[in-house]
Amino acid sequence: MNLKKAIEKRRSIRLFRKKEVSEKILRHCIDQARYAPSANNKQPLEYLIVNNKKKDELFRCLTFGGEIDNKEGRPSAYIVVLDKNDKDIDVGLAVQNIVLTAFSQKLGSCILGAIDREKIRDLFNIPSNLKIKLVIALGYPAEKPVIEETEGPLEYKRKNGVLIVPKRKLKDIIRYEK
Repeated sequence: MNLKKAIEKRRSIRLFRKKEVSEKILRHCIDQARYAPSANNKQPLEYLIVNNKKKDELFRCLTFGGEIDNKEGRPSAYIVVLDKNDKDIDVGLAVQNIVLTAFSQKLGSCILGAIDREKIRDLFNIPSNLKIKLVIALGYPAEKPVIEETEGPLEYKRKNGVLIVPKRKLKDIIRYEK
């Protein structure tokens, strides 16, 4: 799949099939994150792979938009993004590489910022010098999102089992200097 198509089709997935994600694929996603630009080339990011028995405990530290309330539909794995320097630009660039790489491997992902950082720190004994920035939920999608251009409210809808993702029209987001 070409880059344009990947960018247009990759959406946040909130319902996953019960199928494990291999560590090889997770490591590949992180390997691609290494190639993202880094401010002053400091490369401050580290990653924690969670695909073991602690993933259910991690799930309880996440706010997942209310879509998943039991073990059905939960992600199969997570990547916790850790930062030594607290540079959000590095995080954004690296995370985009991770989710696009995951998408190329037929994985769905959801980037979560509403997380209980202190519980996560305690659960995995993360040193205090590392800031817990985000958690990326990963797994094989159990839903297929569809883009719908809109001028109306930007609220997700479900119709006949399809997640409809509203996006503003291009003409409504470009401004020109006059």
